[in-house]
Amino acid sequence: MLITFCVCGRNVSNNKSYIGNAFLCALIYSLCLGLRYGRGFDYFHYIDIYNYNLEETQVVFTQFNNFLKYIGVGEHYIFVVYNFIEMACSMVFLYPFRKYAYWVFPLFMMATRHLNEYTIRQGFAFSFVFLLLFFFFKYFNHLKKILKNVKFLLLFGTCLFVAYGIHSVAIITILWIISFAIFIKKPLPYLWTIIAFVLASYIFQNMFDFSVANNLLSFMASQDEKFSYYVENSDKWFTADSAADRYTRNPVVKIAETLGNISLFYWGYKVIVMRFSENRQVITLYNVFVTGSIFQKFFMNFEIINRVSSTGSLFWCIPLALVLHYRSDFRKSKYKILLYFLIWWSYEYLKYLFMCGDMCKFLWDTPYF
Repeated sequence: MLITFCVCGRNVSNNKSYIGNAFLCALIYSLCLGLRYGRGFDYFHYIDIYNYNLEETQVVFTQFNNFLKYIGVGEHYIFVVYNFIEMACSMVFLYPFRKYAYWVFPLFMMATRHLNEYTIRQGFAFSFVFLLLFFFFKYFNHLKKILKNVKFLLLFGTCLFVAYGIHSVAIITILWIISFAIFIKKPLPYLWTIIAFVLASYIFQNMFDFSVANNLLSFMASQDEKFSYYVENSDKWFTADSAADRYTRNPVVKIAETLGNISLFYWGYKVIVMRFSENRQVITLYNVFVTGSIFQKFFMNFEIINRVSSTGSLFWCIPLALVLHYRSDFRKSKYKILLYFLIWWSYEYLKYLFMCGDMCKFLWDTPYF
C-alpha cells in the first residue's frame, strides 16, 4: 500500500494522470485495509452494527448499510466499500496539492490510515468532510459570491448532511476548520505554539481540572448518543481516575514525539511564510494541525477528547509534505538540525507494521475465508 502511494505520487508529480493514479491508490487502499480481519477495536462491533442496524440514529449510515445488504455485500466486505469511498474522496481533497503528490500521497495515507482501522464510522464520515473541504477552499476566495451560488450550496450542503448523518461529531471538525479559515489569516507563531505544546505535554496533561470542561461535554452530548453516554458517566470518564494508561508514552518515545512536533511546528511555519503566505488552505490546515496536536497532548490520557483532537492533528501530513518538498530552502539555516527530527512522523505508521501483536490478520488467515 505504501509503495503504491509512493509510486502514484511520483507519477502525479511528474504530470501523469491524476485520476488514474488516484483511482489506483483508492483501490489498493480499500483492498489492503478492507480485507483485514479483526484489526481495530471496533471491527466486530461494526459487523454487528451492519447486521442488526445498531446505529439507527445515524440515519445516513444505517440507510447506506441497508443498501449494501440489498445488493448482497457480505458483512466482512463492508470495510472494502467504506475504505474505497474514504480514499476516493480524500484524493479529491488532495487535488490542489498534486504538485507535491510525491510526498503528499504517502504521508496522507500514513496520517489517516488509523481512521479506518480504529474509528471506523468516524473515518467513513471523514470521507465527506474531505470532500466538503475541497469545495469550501476551491471557492474560498469568492466566499461572498458563493453564498449565492446554488451549485456550491448544494454540494456543500450535501457533504455536510452526509457527514453528519454518518457520524454527528463530524460537525465539530467542520466548524473548527471553517472557523479557522475565515478568522485566522496567518500561521500561528511557532514560538507560542511550541511553548504551548511542551506545557500541555509535560505539565498540564497531568493537572487539568475537568470540571471546567462541562460546557464542552454538554455540547458533545447533545450531538451524539455515544458522547451522551460518556457525559452521563463523567465521573468515570473525565476525572483523574479515568486516565487511559494505554495512551501514556514511553519517556524516550515522548521526547522523540516532542522534538518531532517542535520541528514541524517550526519548519511548517517557515515554509508557509516563505512560500504560502497567501494560501489560506495551507495556513488553515497548518493551524488546525498545531491546535489539534496541542489539545491532544493536553487531553492525551482521556479517550473521547483525545479522539476529537486527533481529527485536527492528522493534518500533519500537509505541512510535512511541503517542508520536505522545499527542504533545500533551509540548508543554510542554523536550525537545520531540526529537520532530522521530522523522522518522528514515520513512527505512528511503522509501529503498526512491526509492533502490531495479534492485530494483523487478513481474511485469508481465517477459517471464514
